[in-house]
Amino acid sequence: TAADLAPLLKVGIPLVTIGTRLEDVPADLVSADDAQMAFDATSHLIGTGRSRVATICGPTLSTVGARRLEGFAAACRRARHKVPARHIVNGDWTRDGGYTAMTELLRSGRRPDGVFAANDLMAIGALAALRERGVRVPEDVAVVGVDDIDAASLVSPALTTVRIPAVEIGRTAGRMLLERMGNEDIGPRRKVMVGHELILRESA
Repeated sequence: TAADLAPLLKVGIPLVTIGTRLEDVPADLVSADDAQMAFDATSHLIGTGRSRVATICGPTLSTVGARRLEGFAAACRRARHKVPARHIVNGDWTRDGGYTAMTELLRSGRRPDGVFAANDLMAIGALAALRERGVRVPEDVAVVGVDDIDAASLVSPALTTVRIPAVEIGRTAGRMLLERMGNEDIGPRRKVMVGHELILRESA
């Protein structure tokens, strides 16, 4: 928060934040485009012929959770897919949360045939819930996550996901910090959005 960073700001130490803008903090920002990542992942599901898509979202009070839900909704609107409220379930960013959310989706009436999970941990939990119930992935339900954590390629079926370029984010943040340190008059706070990549594997 701004209060936590007040001592640094008071003595003029430059700051760069990663992922989420801190309100009232004069810091540069490096981030991936959360809404676009979700849009691309959901569009991929729809493009494979899925007509009943659902999402396991993160807490929507968080900026990342809200933006990824926005991207999911935008992709559905573009495809003219109506998503019932029961097909939007919070998974709290955790594997257990994804498992519970997928279980709720399976009990919600007509089963979705495609699920966008807003991070890989929730997607992996969803895969576990589907496997326990004998639901085939991707034949019955396709699943896509976000992050491309190491486990994404190790689970069965291997998880289709969106790769966030962590190394590029770190390098960009470091470069921006050095620029600030070398030039106090560089101007107002900056925002740099890095690209992402859809990694196609077995789950969708």
